[in-house]
Amino acid sequence: MNISNVKTFTKVADLILDPLSKKYFEIKWYTEHKEFYTDEVDRIYIITENDIIKKIGGSACKGGLFKTITTYRDSSLSGKPSPRTFGIPVLINESLNKGNNISIYGMLGEKIIQKIKGLYDEDEIITSPNYKHSEDKCLIDYNKIYNRYPDWNFQENGEEWPSYILEQHKNLVYKKKNDTDENTN
Repeated sequence: MNISNVKTFTKVADLILDPLSKKYFEIKWYTEHKEFYTDEVDRIYIITENDIIKKIGGSACKGGLFKTITTYRDSSLSGKPSPRTFGIPVLINESLNKGNNISIYGMLGEKIIQKIKGLYDEDEIITSPNYKHSEDKCLIDYNKIYNRYPDWNFQENGEEWPSYILEQHKNLVYKKKNDTDENTN
């Protein structure tokens, strides 16, 4: 599906190769849409390759869309990333190395007033609805047209990650485990 058919998302960043660092890519944010990558609300994102939707995802992590996308970028540098968190930047980097254009589009959850119960009482807070509902709606809309999900939504498609990505992921996790074990002795 071409992103031009989508009416509810805004282009917020382009990804470019970063050949001078260990990171897979640099993120060039559009400053006129700063709220998309800084607001602390649930969000949905789309990753496109040459304007074709490749991944639909969502997040509620602190740090806004900035944190969501930089987690992909930095996944191999710290922690123990999942195959998805590790694999998406591998696919992005491969695509960029082929000369393709990769862009990020965002949709923010709308802020609402909601009653939240605590141990003794309830308060009204300003929050955004759980992103999962919007993410699921976007995936369902896509699936209605194509009878599948975007190519990089492996889990939703019931597909295994490419074996070379799983192998790289396994090697990274093994190396990190051994580095940690060596540093704790």
